Amino acid sequence: MSTSEAFLSDIIEHPDDDAPRLIYADWLDDNDDPTRAEFIRVQCALAAAEPDAPGREALEARERELLGKHWQRWLAPLPAWVRARKMSFQRGFIWHLEMTAAQLLRQAAGVFRRAPVVSVRLENLAGRLAEVVACPHLARLRRLGLAVPSREPDVPGQLARAAGLANLRALQAHGARLRASGLSELLASPHLTRLEMLQLRGSKVGNRVSLTLRARFGEQAVG
Repeated sequence: MSTSEAFLSDIIEHPDDDAPRLIYADWLDDNDDPTRAEFIRVQCALAAAEPDAPGREALEARERELLGKHWQRWLAPLPAWVRARKMSFQRGFIWHLEMTAAQLLRQAAGVFRRAPVVSVRLENLAGRLAEVVACPHLARLRRLGLAVPSREPDVPGQLARAAGLANLRALQAHGARLRASGLSELLASPHLTRLEMLQLRGSKVGNRVSLTLRARFGEQAVG
């Protein structure tokens, strides 16, 4: 493992911690990549700053400039399909990525070895939800969005029984057949105790149900 790979591995293992990212930025400064180092520092500063913090607009402008010029180079080590999908950067690295179920199951390992992705939105799930919820890659996620096919059976039940979702903070499931009764099954899951946000959207739930959860569902705000 190279020095750069070792730094990246530490960042991936500690996705909520800025310290490995900023240490990596210092190393990048010393190894001829000051623009990458600056981008990491700028995004870390933005993540920590209040919305009305002095200097925020300047940081955001610099963020856009650096990303616009260099994002393709920064994504070069990742599989080519990543650059064709919707994604977003946070604190210097890709944190959110949209992908198909097939890409998660067959190709995501290469992405997750090289980027601290903790948020995924999955599409093209038809007939594959059982495979998806059994995928070991889900254990690293903090946020998961699902575009659920209309014929997929027992969606809340499959999600509620998925031990690999234990680290989720936010779960969104959108599909025409989702029912409000599925909320109780999800809220009772022994694997989803870290959820802070749960959203179902579909014709059977009156268009949309969204819960903000606190203290293991001790307090609920419904919107």
